[in-house]
Amino acid sequence: MTSARALVPTASRYAAPVSLFALEVFFTSLLVISSVVILWFTGFVLWRLFQGQR
Repeated sequence: MTSARALVPTASRYAAPVSLFALEVFFTSLLVISSVVILWFTGFVLWRLFQGQR
């Protein structure tokens, strides 16, 4: 029977292992940037919506 540990690839199999901290910072930055863009676009649409009612 094969253990679950044997099925997990180790970092030594890859040419350049990426640290988990760098990966976490990258995806957290993407999340923050996308949130800011979504909030900006929401504000822009609402501003144009209410401006068009005049």
